[in-house]
Amino acid sequence: MAHKNICITIIIFLIFLGVVFPVLAEDSQNVMIETTRSRYYVGDTVKMEITVNEGMFNAIESVILIPPEDDRAFANLIVDSLIGGPENTFTNLDDALGPVNIIESCSDNSGTGGVVSLGGGYIVLDMGVNEEILNEPGNDLRVYERCKEYYLCDDPNPYKVYVSNDGVEWDFIGEGKGVAEFDISNTSLDLARYVKIIDAKKDTGGSSPGPEIDAVKALRFEYGHNIFANNIEDYYPGGKDNKHDKPIDGLIPDDEKYFSLGGGYIIFDMGTGTEVINSPGSDIRVYETNNIEPYSVYISQDMNSWTFVGDGAGITEFDISSTGMNQARYIQVSDGIKEEETNGDSPGADIDGVKALRFEKWPNKVLFNGGKLHWSEKSSPFSAKKTVEFVIPTTVERYGMKEFTMIVKYICAKESGPGFLQREQPNTIYIAEHRGHVIRKISIDVKTDGEKEEETPGFTSVFAFAGLLAVMYLYRQKK
Repeated sequence: MAHKNICITIIIFLIFLGVVFPVLAEDSQNVMIETTRSRYYVGDTVKMEITVNEGMFNAIESVILIPPEDDRAFANLIVDSLIGGPENTFTNLDDALGPVNIIESCSDNSGTGGVVSLGGGYIVLDMGVNEEILNEPGNDLRVYERCKEYYLCDDPNPYKVYVSNDGVEWDFIGEGKGVAEFDISNTSLDLARYVKIIDAKKDTGGSSPGPEIDAVKALRFEYGHNIFANNIEDYYPGGKDNKHDKPIDGLIPDDEKYFSLGGGYIIFDMGTGTEVINSPGSDIRVYETNNIEPYSVYISQDMNSWTFVGDGAGITEFDISSTGMNQARYIQVSDGIKEEETNGDSPGADIDGVKALRFEKWPNKVLFNGGKLHWSEKSSPFSAKKTVEFVIPTTVERYGMKEFTMIVKYICAKESGPGFLQREQPNTIYIAEHRGHVIRKISIDVKTDGEKEEETPGFTSVFAFAGLLAVMYLYRQKK
């Protein structure tokens, strides 16, 4: 009996520590999200097992991961507002600030980090100093308004969006509904600090009238967005008639000056502390002006060994992830043509600047999408299981628990009453198909540096593995 009690005590202790297949999230045992480890390092692959036990038969439709957001890319202050609606219960302005909160946004309470309903009025938000929306290629701004497509609850409402950099002069950039993106390129602004959202229908009726705003995000956000190369390390301008052969003219974009390669090259120094960092998405932007002409890009950390990144023409962005390098201080841009092929006073590619991009781009990831499933065709009795995985991004900057949001959509079959056209029969079991979903926050312990520990799969440490060996030993001694 003593051996048995010791075994039970050790097992309970291990489970208490959460080291044996820790459960990260569960919903009344119907949906469980589990992982075989509790600690990860940047670059590690996280494997999770999703289990659905809702009905007699189950099928998992999709699993979506919403990663942690960078707070700096979101609006952080309310400047002005006019919130209407006599029965409006979503009037807390702070609910429109900060990152997206997909869980609380579907709650019935105001002031919980959910949404603010405009009720026929408007709201003006400040993105913050040095955190402005940048006018870059593609969409620059995203408004999150509660809707079924993204939040899985409520119908979207139309709204109008304006931007400004001084809070006085406003430019209209479009009308949206639900979660929508906008491009500020049709304005005269290089960046925008303020965003105004106006109820397009002036709806004031009900408990949540008009657009229900959760967040506003700068898509092309860069913390310290003027990170350009600050020095020239080496260069060679070809072409006998080249009149744009001063390398300093290749440092600053849009200054009506540029460096013509003429079949040659130029090497930029990004500087200490402002190196190009390998992060999700593009990492470098090369500005090539005048006539669009080809060039090649290489990177180095020490000026000795160079790694090819890619070919470009005009203004082109590059991702250095394919090189295997985490960062690079030096960038070489070489002409796409030979010197003997050049002619004119601005021969070859005309380089106008190089920029290190610091976009926090780690988009939502669809970890699994089974399409339109039907439980009678695709599922098995009792439970449905699916193992999904994702990589901890290199943009994780600090120690600590990283909070992710998981959305699991599923189909299940449950016992139900007879349908409208069915004749009720004694001892007959009627089955009906149901669709459901859970939205759960999960936390993962992420380490960014230090000596990486080798972990036994299914356990967080050698201690846990030794504990189970002790259980097996005691059990054998009892026998």
